Amino acid sequence: EIVLLANLFVTSGVDKTRLTGGELTIRPDIEDICLQLSNVNGLRTLALTTNGLVLARKLPKLKECGLNSVNISLDTLVPTKLKFMTRWKGLERVLELINTAVYIVYNPVKVNCVVIIGINDDEIHDFVELTICASRLTMVKSRGRSK
Repeated sequence: EIVLLANLFVTSGVDKTRLTGGELTIRPDIEDICLQLSNVNGLRTLALTTNGLVLARKLPKLKECGLNSVNISLDTLVPTKLKFMTRWKGLERVLELINTAVYIVYNPVKVNCVVIIGINDDEIHDFVELTICASRLTMVKSRGRSK
C-alpha cells in the first residue's frame, strides 16, 4: 500500500517521501519497503523520521535500500529529562544513531527538537553545539509551551 501510494503521488509531481508515524524501524519489513520505494521512478528523496532507539544498527542496510535522509526526534540531551518527557531511556542510543547517520553520510541528518519553555529551553545552546560538531547535521526546532 505504501509503494502504491508513493507511485500515485510521484505521478502527480511529488518527488519526496517521508516515512513517519509510530516507530517504523521496528517493522520487520522496513528494509523491503525502503528498497521498493527507492525503485519508484521519479522519487528523488526517501526520508525517515524516528526516535532513534533501534535504528542505528539498521542504518547501513537502509542506506543500501535507498533511504537517503534521516530526521531524528530528540527534545532533550539530558537523560533524566528524556525519561520524564518520553517515558523511555536511551539517550546514548539516539546519540549513537546521530553519529552513525553522519558517518554513513546520510544527507541531511536532521534533529527535530520541540523547544518547550520551562522544560528544555535551557538546552538550545547544547543543540546548536551538537549541530556544529557534525557538519551534515541540521537542527529543526519549533516552539512549544509548557502546560
